[in-house]
Amino acid sequence: MEENNEREFYTLTDEEGNEIEFELIGVTEYKGNTYYAMIPVE
Repeated sequence: MEENNEREFYTLTDEEGNEIEFELIGVTEYKGNTYYAMIPVE
């Protein structure tokens, strides 16, 4: 398994138009679907 030490950040917008930044902490595939685990950046 190859390890990537580079951090990835994503900015998501909620229903009210507020932007929230998240850090990606994990990705997994299950039954043909990809799931992303993210935590909010403080």
